[in-house]
Amino acid sequence: MPSSRTPTSARRALYLRLAGQIEGQLREAYHRRFDAGEINQSSLAAKLGVGRSVINRRLNGQTNMTIETIADMAWALGQEIEVTICDKHASVVAVPAEPGEKVTAPVPVPMSAARSLSR
Repeated sequence: MPSSRTPTSARRALYLRLAGQIEGQLREAYHRRFDAGEINQSSLAAKLGVGRSVINRRLNGQTNMTIETIADMAWALGQEIEVTICDKHASVVAVPAEPGEKVTAPVPVPMSAARSLSR
């Protein structure tokens, strides 16, 4: 049976992907600290001056957080934030590390540079 749902636009899909990444990373950071016995929803709420239910809704993706709210959550969890906006038409090429150097993430490279690296 065909679906009656309209397809998600590229614009909406980008938003949903970003929101999912943020919520997932905040949730993971919370669970690492919780599992270590360092924090719980009540102590996180007290640190931010909000109710525990507010923290629960944020961690479960039930609220649309502002940039300030995201930063507050990261701060309260003792985390840093890193944002990368990249050209969707750029190719991602893994640049080999020097011996003994740790590689943490692929490096976005423009298509013109990617072609010259692959030669």
